[in-house]
Amino acid sequence: MLLQHHLRPLILKSLSDRHVFPLTLRCTRVVFLILKQFSFELETEAEIFLMLLI
Repeated sequence: MLLQHHLRPLILKSLSDRHVFPLTLRCTRVVFLILKQFSFELETEAEIFLMLLI
């Protein structure tokens, strides 16, 4: 629940702003870890993150 309410908006905002490369890289790593460990629990968020990365 914490991932859905706090981390998801932060990552979505950071990935939509592609101005700062180090921040984008860190967010991409966090998204990778979320997809790797919580993809079954967070199906909707995983789909949104994959669409942003594509």
